[in-house]
Amino acid sequence: MDHPEYTESQINKALKAHTQLDITVSWDGYEPEQGATADFDVYLEGETTDIVVWDHGTSFDINERTDAHRYASMDWAVSYEKLAAKLTDIIEEAIAAGKLGEYA
Repeated sequence: MDHPEYTESQINKALKAHTQLDITVSWDGYEPEQGATADFDVYLEGETTDIVVWDHGTSFDINERTDAHRYASMDWAVSYEKLAAKLTDIIEEAIAAGKLGEYA
């Protein structure tokens, strides 16, 4: 697994190249133990959303926070570019549905 700071910068770089929306991720700051995920919160225009990304090292899980300690799987990706595309689609759909930030 890459260092979470590096992964954060690469995801943000891919998001910036993929969309005009102000979507960013931020590592939660907890250093993952061996075999654990590095976790990233997803922001839109600096505001937290209910979307999180878990980095498994070889793939990313995109999850929705459904309450304080529960998550629902939304999608997954294996590259920064695919992750950026999927996050953009998810956020655009959430904006259109008026659901963005419901549990944030």
